[in-house]
Amino acid sequence: MAPDRQFCGTHNASLTIRCIVAVLWGMSMSASLVACSRGIGDACETALNCSASATRLCDRTQKGGYCTLSGCQAESCPTEAACVSFWQNTQRTAEDRNRLSVNYCMRKCDERSDCRDDDGYACLSGSDFGYNGEATVLGHPEQRFCALRLSVPPPPPPISSPDTDSGANPTAESAGSGQ
Repeated sequence: MAPDRQFCGTHNASLTIRCIVAVLWGMSMSASLVACSRGIGDACETALNCSASATRLCDRTQKGGYCTLSGCQAESCPTEAACVSFWQNTQRTAEDRNRLSVNYCMRKCDERSDCRDDDGYACLSGSDFGYNGEATVLGHPEQRFCALRLSVPPPPPPISSPDTDSGANPTAESAGSGQ
């Protein structure tokens, strides 16, 4: 072997040490990528933020992004998560609801502080989610999960008909005058 060959395995001690350092650095960097992957419910910008192999999704429709897995079944999510089935609550049959629902792994919680409460995430039960309980945890309906609480807009003002509207509201007038 020629002494001027510059690759790992040469008998030159300084090159061997540099090669070992380079290999160890590469191994530590790949290990840190695995160790830095985020859990279900963590903030994200891309799926790569959620897992190095991009097996998890980054749901960018949620505030700050939400690392998740789709298409889960009961007991198929990572230990920090539960499989939640979501649907739009309409007058459809239970069969239609099951056919039209979507399932995602969502972070389990016991209280709001378990969630990203600085981003507005709350610890909800399926009956608390949506307008009228539009979710359930598969296999464990009592389990709570981290999600954004739906902001319900205030109800619209009552519509009065021209026949009954005299233009004055006696209740409001008397309340304002202190009577």
